[in-house]
Amino acid sequence: MSRIYRSSIVIAAAVAAGLAGCDSVKAPHGGHVDQLPSGQYPHIVMESKDLQKGIVFGQAVVDPSTDSKPMRVTQPARNVANYPINVQYRFEFSDAVGRPLKSNLGWRFMNMPSRQEVFFEGPAMDTTATDWRLVVRPAR
Repeated sequence: MSRIYRSSIVIAAAVAAGLAGCDSVKAPHGGHVDQLPSGQYPHIVMESKDLQKGIVFGQAVVDPSTDSKPMRVTQPARNVANYPINVQYRFEFSDAVGRPLKSNLGWRFMNMPSRQEVFFEGPAMDTTATDWRLVVRPAR
């Protein structure tokens, strides 16, 4: 009987030790650090690999913000495909510390004729804009 008693005590102790180690509060999964530094994030973001094959970009013309007028960006692009491409695009502007400005414009439609240059244009709505990003996706 003492053998059964000792075995029961050992099993109870093992179960108690196992339960004591259980995490009753489930912590959320932690985030990962972006390996791309924010200063190297591209100004032009394509939301589809298929678009990367058909569209090339030239040098942007950026009119910086002043006290009286907001930043304005003109981004030339060319459709190098043998067919027209319909896209949607939007400009996102941010302030000097990288915060996105709430006054960003919504999505705009553009038809890009085959082998022709077009110009994506976007004005910031706020004179505190110091940086920009152009996001392009297939038209929906």
